[in-house]
Amino acid sequence: VVTPYNTLEPDVLQDIDRKKLYNEMTEMCKYEKDTFNKYAFSANNVPIKGGRRAFRKGPYSWDDAFTKVEELPGEELQRLCKILQFEELYTVTLQTQYPGETFAPHVDVHSEKETKIHMQGPCSFILDLAENTTGHHFKVGSSGCIPVDHGTFFNFNYAHATYNESDNIRPLCILNGKRKIENLNFFLNN
Repeated sequence: VVTPYNTLEPDVLQDIDRKKLYNEMTEMCKYEKDTFNKYAFSANNVPIKGGRRAFRKGPYSWDDAFTKVEELPGEELQRLCKILQFEELYTVTLQTQYPGETFAPHVDVHSEKETKIHMQGPCSFILDLAENTTGHHFKVGSSGCIPVDHGTFFNFNYAHATYNESDNIRPLCILNGKRKIENLNFFLNN
């Protein structure tokens, strides 16, 4: 069965230090709040506190926009990317979502004509970095809620949404890039 996502086995990332990864991403990623409110709202009718930090080599153009894994400023992030078989990254994002906050269903910028040819199949990776991930929901297309606590590759060309039903902040690691996988054509064509 082909789905718009592919979840990792629980033991694949067991040696990744999520706190160290979170700290590295906080240091390397520039804070942005440009489009956050476009899709975000609070179920409790309180102001949105969440935001995102992003690292990107260049603009949204695909000309020389990728960063090689060995050039990334973070040892734990490099280790994660090697385990995931990323060769180059287009974006690294740390997204935070506070209790009661949600992102309405949306399709990311990767669906624009210029970028869509580069972002096909499950080539985007998400990993919940919280110690307790209970109540952190992530929905993709018609697949319903998908697990993100062990790490999941999914296709951003499908509408997706999130909701933080917990009492803690949900930090989400999001990686987009080129992977070295033998069966990538299978994913691209399905």
